[in-house]
Amino acid sequence: MIKRAGLKLAFNTLFVKLMVSFLCVIVLLASCNLFAYLYLSRKLYKEIVRYNELGMKQTVDSYENQFRMTQTMLISLMRSDRWTVNLEILNRVKDNKRYDIIPEVKENLAALYTNPFLHLDNFILIFRKAGFVLEKEGTSSIADMFGRYYASKDYPPEYWAQSTAGSTFMQVLPVSEFQEHTMGQTRPKGPLMPILFKAASYGDVYGLLLVNPQRLYAAYGQSGDSTFSIWDREGTMLFASSPSDDMRSPLPLQHDTYHERNGNFFYFYKKRGGHRLHL
Repeated sequence: MIKRAGLKLAFNTLFVKLMVSFLCVIVLLASCNLFAYLYLSRKLYKEIVRYNELGMKQTVDSYENQFRMTQTMLISLMRSDRWTVNLEILNRVKDNKRYDIIPEVKENLAALYTNPFLHLDNFILIFRKAGFVLEKEGTSSIADMFGRYYASKDYPPEYWAQSTAGSTFMQVLPVSEFQEHTMGQTRPKGPLMPILFKAASYGDVYGLLLVNPQRLYAAYGQSGDSTFSIWDREGTMLFASSPSDDMRSPLPLQHDTYHERNGNFFYFYKKRGGHRLHL
């Protein structure tokens, strides 16, 4: 009887040792798997952040260079004494009847809106004192141009007759859908990004560049399923590659570059020249 109890105790002891060893192996393997998972997850997270920050930097640099190139070309045009004199004459064309200089000014406009790197749909000069505009197709009244040929619910004719570029040389305005209303029909012109600037150092003459934002994004934006957007310093969205109603305005950034994770989504921000770009 005592011998049987000893065998039973020995068996139990061996069984317990085997179970403990087995559990130790299981715990060790689980720990290794957990460590590998945490390590790879952290490494993957860093790679996602690095890749997107690099792509964001390239996109921001491209947009900044684009706007800088546009500004440089406009400044170069405005430094021409001939350009300044012609605009002043056209702003008083009702009095001086100098319609003969219109073809020369149209050639100056064509040099910019035909430049494929600027991605312009049109370049419009607004002569507020004379009450007309000059663009690639010719002249028309402010009311006709922005009520029929480039109509937008966000920018009625009254807006262009009064708005200014503020204290900056040129002001980038939010993208809007434009349409053409002629011959009883409506033809969409698609989304356009207006850039307003003072076309002459004196006189009430303004220039308006209508940029095709989709072509601009196709040239400089990132590929993939991400949504890219540009916001001004007041938190107004200027452009979104895939606009939606639930897009949120980025908070004021303390640093030039910032990223955050919300569930399965990553948000990348970069501040440059008073504008915030969001991916």
